[in-house]
Amino acid sequence: MDKWLSDIVLCYAVGILLGNTKFLWLQGFECAAIIESQLLLCSKEMAGIAVILAIPMLLMINNVKDWLNHTAKNTLIFLIFSFCVATICYSVGYAFRESIQNHDIAAGMLTGVYIGGTPNMVAISKALNAEESMFTLLNATDTFCSALYLLFMFSLAKPMLRHVLPA
Repeated sequence: MDKWLSDIVLCYAVGILLGNTKFLWLQGFECAAIIESQLLLCSKEMAGIAVILAIPMLLMINNVKDWLNHTAKNTLIFLIFSFCVATICYSVGYAFRESIQNHDIAAGMLTGVYIGGTPNMVAISKALNAEESMFTLLNATDTFCSALYLLFMFSLAKPMLRHVLPA
């Protein structure tokens, strides 16, 4: 059991649980509404800061010589990935067009976040004049789903995939 249930997995699971149940444990406090509004404001400001820091941080870790040697292959992989993400986001947006208000803006923002991360989502939300509530909801949903995916990858994926994939 401790091969897949490590300290990292436990801490990650507790963080996901606490972060997504704050409405329960903040309920008794008089200042819960203030704390909640400040958390939303802070997440928007942090996303804006992430946009400013993203490009220099990405460039600092690159080895330009290696990057130039693999440009053709990486570009092809990125184009295929981008096409797949755009197709899936468009299809899901089209399928839920009746039940989701501004489904086209949501699909564009999700396409941006899955192709290039939160900085792209921020840029697209500003370009499309998306409501802050939509940005907050999509960002929180993406964070929650990504956290569950990473929790699975850190814990159960390796033992499960060992039976399917070679070492």
